Formats: sequence, structure tokens, C-alpha cells
Amino acid sequence: MSVVLVAIAAGGVTIAVAGSRSATAPITVAQATAFIRAVELQPGDFPGGLPYQGEEGSPPEAAEFQKALHCGHRGKPRGVTVAAERSELADRYRGRVEIGEVVESVVIVMPSEALAKAEIATLPSPSGRACMTRDLRSAFLPSGPHAPTYAIEITAVPVAHLLGPEAVLFHRLARLQRTPRTRPRRGPGRLTPPAKLVYVAEAIFRVGAADIIFDVLSEHRQLPVAIEDRLLKLLHDRAEAHKL
Repeated sequence: MSVVLVAIAAGGVTIAVAGSRSATAPITVAQATAFIRAVELQPGDFPGGLPYQGEEGSPPEAAEFQKALHCGHRGKPRGVTVAAERSELADRYRGRVEIGEVVESVVIVMPSEALAKAEIATLPSPSGRACMTRDLRSAFLPSGPHAPTYAIEITAVPVAHLLGPEAVLFHRLARLQRTPRTRPRRGPGRLTPPAKLVYVAEAIFRVGAADIIFDVLSEHRQLPVAIEDRLLKLLHDRAEAHKL
């Protein structure tokens, strides 16, 4: 999938007033960063959500986030990003140490509205949808000779009423069908049972010069539609309020 679970903490930033930038002036890194911090998901947006500290190492560069849009431009990106960041929130499932659910937003600011539009131009097309389906089919599922077998259902969900005509949203529900008789050990003397259900959602939409991605990964439920729609609308409304 075009999702990589890595966290970048969002900090408080003073936001420039919408309309303060000339329509012909280039978007600066400072303006793009302020926009991102105003739009991205915050801990209070998701009930029980805490900032997720994922894989250690250097934060991804903006170009790495742009790769998540590959289904929208059929190959080489149309432009270089001004700035891009990811914000991730995790829910500790029933007090367990393991992460049960993660929601994330990725905000990618392009130099212009035209370039942001070009980055996701083919998403609504049959080829764009087929590309996203391929990405989702194996996302966050174990593989290899000892991997469990899942029944996978992928659904395209209409979201134009929430996010505009360019937007796409896909759900993938994977249900455990068969567990191998033998499984490799994970940790000293411990076998980790496979998740009975793995739910993934991915939405991509555009507001002005920004392409925005919303992702969900859950190993215990399908995120309720009301929560998913609220988070999507929150991202969209914030982007409209601070539109570049």
C-alpha cells in the first residue's frame, strides 16, 4: 500500500491568514509548513488517539510522501513538492501493548494548484482505481510460506459529496480464513496469532495546491463510517479554511 507507518509530531505553528499570499507569488516552505500544521490530524481529533511513534530513523523526505500518489499520475511525478508531512495517531487496543488501530494524514503541498491537480489526475479513471486496488490487496498482510490466508474484499466508496469530484476512497476488509499449522516465533518463546480481521482505508483528495491522503489501519474492527466521515470532513474543512 502507499502507506508507510512513520510519525512526524505536529507542533504549534502560527497560521498565515488566508489570502495573504499573492495569487502569482510562489508558495514558500514556511507557508506550506504552516498550512500542513493547520490541516493535519491532531491527537484530539481521534477518540483515544495518541501520537504514534513508528519506525526509528530519519523522517522521510517530501519526495517519499509524493510516491504515495503514484496511482494518480501514471509514472513520473508532475512536479517537486514544496513541503509534505505525515501525522499519525494510534489507539492501544484493549490495553494491549500492540497497536490495534492507526489513523494518519499526509499533506503534500505542490508549487501550484495546477501541479497538485496533475498529481492525482488519473485517480478516478479505471486505471487509477485498478492501481489502488493492487496496492491495497496485500497491504499490511503477512506473506511467505507460513503466512495465514485471508479473504479480501475491496470497495470503492463515493466521497465526492464530502471531498470534491477528484476524490477517491477505498476500503479493504481482510478476514482470516486459514492459519498455518506451524508459525515462526516472534520474540523469545512466543507465537503471535494472526489478526482475525485487517481493515485498511485510503482516501486521496485535493484542496487548492495541496494533495491530502487519509489512511486507516485496524486489526480489530472496520472503522465506523461516522468516525471516518468526520475525520475526512475535518481535514477537508481545515484545508479549505487555510487554502493556499
